[in-house]
Amino acid sequence: MFQLIIHFVFVELTYTWDIPTNNKPVLCETLNVLSIIPQYLAPLLVLGFTVERYIAVCHPFKKETFCTVRRAIIVIACLTALSVGFACVQADLWTYYPIYKECFSKDGNQKFQTIWTASTEIMFFLVVPLCVLMFNILVIREIKRITSHGPAVTAGGSQTSTVTLLSVSFYFICTLLPASVVYAIQNEMPNGKMENLLSLERIESDPVWLSFFTYIAIRKVVEEICLSNSACYFFIYYITGKYYRQQVNSFLRIDKCCRKFSDKDSTLSCEKTKYSLVSTNGNGMHATQI
Repeated sequence: MFQLIIHFVFVELTYTWDIPTNNKPVLCETLNVLSIIPQYLAPLLVLGFTVERYIAVCHPFKKETFCTVRRAIIVIACLTALSVGFACVQADLWTYYPIYKECFSKDGNQKFQTIWTASTEIMFFLVVPLCVLMFNILVIREIKRITSHGPAVTAGGSQTSTVTLLSVSFYFICTLLPASVVYAIQNEMPNGKMENLLSLERIESDPVWLSFFTYIAIRKVVEEICLSNSACYFFIYYITGKYYRQQVNSFLRIDKCCRKFSDKDSTLSCEKTKYSLVSTNGNGMHATQI
């Protein structure tokens, strides 16, 4: 929820609707820091929960030691602090230019910004998702190993878990990696002359600015698609997870509604089959109850 609020206030209003929300000296740096914190934190939390599931499945005897509520709170606090620490660097990479009344990256540290952005994007949005995929594959192997030595009825549950874990892992990578790529190459996109930003006519006559804004448009499309990462896990779990689907249906009382309609249909069908038309010596038809 915090990520969606910051995304709407900072990104959508500023870049999509041209309503500046970061055109203040302190607000420029602050919003850039706040917008990147949930982006760093989300993959780390997924990794933390994946490792916890890996311990519970592959090392069940260590579950009571490592998979506790207290330890989970400590891990979440540490991951949050790590994300905030990395995000605070953004405050030194961005600044407000009062001449243009805009928030831009600083001119003097382009090399450092390029190296820093590439490093953090690779670490958070490539290495972490690959680690999630690796742990999920290990969990899948362990589930298959256990079910292969167990009763045959567990094979369906094993297949469902495999599909769910693989779907989540690959969707996680496919929605993080493209967004990180288009974000990482922003420093490689040259800016036009700053004085041409003062009017639309000057921007239209500046090919460098035109190519830059074309990149911004493509980047926004990719980011909007990849933003589904925050919303579509529910549908993946609902489609691929039988137990999850049953719990959701029970919580939303969908089963009761379906059962009610099913009972009505069966009652009507029974009422219809109670009577049939039979012939008596060709002299007509009369209804006979069965």
